[in-house]
Amino acid sequence: MDLKIKSSNSLFLILIIFFNPMIWILGNRYMPDLMGLAVSIASMYYLIYSQKDINNYKGFFLGGILLGIRLSYFPLLIIPFGIFLYKNQKVFYSLLFFLIGILIWLFPLITTQGYYNLIALGYKHSAGHFYDYGGTILTDSNMLLRIKFLFHTVWSDGLGGYWIDRNWITLFISIYILNLLKNILTKHKFMFDTNLKIIIFSSILYLVWIYFFQNLIYKSRHVLPLVYILLLLMSLGHNNMRKHLVNYGLIIFLSILTINLVIGHKTGTSISFLNKFLKNENTDYVISNPLINYYLKSNGIKSNFINVENNNLSQFHPKIEPNKNIKVIGDYSDLFINKNELLLDTILYHNPYINRMWSTIPIYSVE
Repeated sequence: MDLKIKSSNSLFLILIIFFNPMIWILGNRYMPDLMGLAVSIASMYYLIYSQKDINNYKGFFLGGILLGIRLSYFPLLIIPFGIFLYKNQKVFYSLLFFLIGILIWLFPLITTQGYYNLIALGYKHSAGHFYDYGGTILTDSNMLLRIKFLFHTVWSDGLGGYWIDRNWITLFISIYILNLLKNILTKHKFMFDTNLKIIIFSSILYLVWIYFFQNLIYKSRHVLPLVYILLLLMSLGHNNMRKHLVNYGLIIFLSILTINLVIGHKTGTSISFLNKFLKNENTDYVISNPLINYYLKSNGIKSNFINVENNNLSQFHPKIEPNKNIKVIGDYSDLFINKNELLLDTILYHNPYINRMWSTIPIYSVE
């Protein structure tokens, strides 16, 4: 494959991908989002742009691999898969390579975990995704709120655009982004490019999928494929400019924003600060939600953990054991009959554009 930089817009695309804040942050996480994006992009390329049979089969093979890396990205490939199978007669070999891609990760799982255990785990996590963990349409059904978070996540978390209380640098980034996207509308030849249409419609299908069935409210990483497609379109807008150097101001501001976020990411998040805080405390009881309690248990905090579930504190009776050091993680003051029992110790904070989850964690003592 020829990887030479052949044009100004290809160099520009490389730079805006390299300095993209979301790609940097997710590139340093244990979750396979970035790897899944790379595999899905490679699969789309082989299916849409390549004319060789063996490369088309590679696209199906990578699609099977993607199911084991990042299942939720598979809707990106539904349209390319469907178009290829409709237009070509090589259905058997295409599906064979797709099956081989699935077996590469599925067979080791079956042999190590067992068929029935794998089915049980799959069912448990599927039910948890849609009902227990929160964030899908089944648990958070406010449609306008979901639209707001979808736009906010793509625009601000993904592209580095301006939002309330963000650094002024994001204003300049926003101006550049809007100008580049506006230039796409003047390039009418791209509007009639069949391959680009397939990519755009695939992105729309993926957008519908995450809007209804992904955790848009609490997690920003689900919009990563949409961010990549927008970066691709922005590079096409750059190529339309007479003075290419003007757009490289975007790279400067993006790099400043991203470096700042990366430094913050290395410093730590509120949940890691919480772990350090409690290790310095002789805490008898910790009251919080099950996820925070599970994290603290897994990281060596020795205490009696009480879960707040369904706004219920029935397990907890502080008067039974007086003179105990009791910490409440999170604002659950409404669950206490006497709110004067709670004394705010501190509030832990990290930049929510590093990780939206638990960016602010208040810690209370029970008097």
